[in-house]
Amino acid sequence: MRISHNIMAINTHWQFTVNSKNKSKSTERLSSGLALNRAGDDPSGLAVSEKMRALLLGLEQASRNTGDGISLVQTQEGAMQEIHNMLGRMRELTVQAMSDTYDSEVDRPAIQAEMEVLKAEIADIAEQTEFNGVKLLSGPSEGQLVSRRAPADVIIVMDISISMGTELGAVKANLGALFDSMPEGSRIGFKFFANHTDNIPNTPLSGNKADLQAIINAVEIDVMGATENGLAAIQEAIGMFEPDGAKFRKIIYIADEPDDYSGLSPSDINEELLTNGIQFLGCGPKDSVIDREQQAITEMEALVAGTGGDIFDLTLSGLSDGTFAETEEYLEYEEDPDDTLIVQSGSNEGDIIWLRTYDCRPETLGIADIEIDPRDKAGQALEAINKAIDTISAYRADAGAKQNQLEQRQKNLDSTAINIADAESKLRDIDMAEEMTQYYTYSVLSQASTAILAQANGMPQSVLNLIG
Repeated sequence: MRISHNIMAINTHWQFTVNSKNKSKSTERLSSGLALNRAGDDPSGLAVSEKMRALLLGLEQASRNTGDGISLVQTQEGAMQEIHNMLGRMRELTVQAMSDTYDSEVDRPAIQAEMEVLKAEIADIAEQTEFNGVKLLSGPSEGQLVSRRAPADVIIVMDISISMGTELGAVKANLGALFDSMPEGSRIGFKFFANHTDNIPNTPLSGNKADLQAIINAVEIDVMGATENGLAAIQEAIGMFEPDGAKFRKIIYIADEPDDYSGLSPSDINEELLTNGIQFLGCGPKDSVIDREQQAITEMEALVAGTGGDIFDLTLSGLSDGTFAETEEYLEYEEDPDDTLIVQSGSNEGDIIWLRTYDCRPETLGIADIEIDPRDKAGQALEAINKAIDTISAYRADAGAKQNQLEQRQKNLDSTAINIADAESKLRDIDMAEEMTQYYTYSVLSQASTAILAQANGMPQSVLNLIG
């Protein structure tokens, strides 16, 4: 028997210390209600839990943002409803004034006076309707958002016959500015022509600026091409657009002389352009006095008609801005920088919903200067009011669709937040019933260790019986 080292007591004390620590941690978990009180409790679990907690906070704020967006749209729609009501009254007054049973010297001026009051009130509503300082119905505000442009698919139809020999170098050099001005998502393809349309392969639509520059750098004059076939080339280019491509489609036609080979009519090609919703941009000898060059200008003017395009000279001056112009006619409102608002409707970058402000001022609606005397002016006023009613109807329908979108997004955010909170709770929160079971186990073991330690400490005293 050894008395210098009481191994039994040492082992019992070690077990007592372990049980006491476990009981202390269990007590901490029970008192806090958390399974994770410090990183050492579960390092990997804590990392996941904190990531979920950050995501949850973002989702909750996004839900509040979306709620604010709903309130904004409701404010817009409520004000436009009143404008609708006033337009209805104006239409009623106009129909009344169109009847010759009313006196032009007494009755119609009285009707006009009420019309002026209604127009003034519409103007006041448009100017004064706002949400947290943001004007909602008075048109775009300067500096409201960063400029954005919609992507477009562009086919460049380019003459490379002998007549273009003196111009080709400058044209190739200046096309680089067009490539640089492409909005993100835009693509450009090429259709080159000389004496017949199939002598040079077409190049498909591409958004790679380096590839486009390499294509144009490699272009050379077709020395065998002595006649022009531009209209046939344009007709073929119309078929090069992809059905599911960009919404805005354009053809840039670069030629110094008129078509005299294909036998097609500019008016027929123009009709095809309009049917396919393609904007035509012509680049030619814009201000020439030479007969053939003047014919080329006349031909391009016929092709441009009604497409919203323009004609540029062969230096391509202004073509870059003209091709990707920021115009309402060729851009969706969500891409128009001046009348859009962003609602951050998610916890990550890019989780957004676009809202728009509307321009409901009488000047924009076309009713600012309407009159109902004499009778023919009343007819014109009725037409203007009908258009204004259609415009407000479209605005309200758009606002209603956006409100529905926001409400659905908010429901999804709230549902996601609940599920994330549940998952985070399973990592961080303690199961009280299970932990109480553990606590009683550690408590009993701690008491048992105390009792056994007392017994172990008494064991060396038995040595005295050997001595005595």
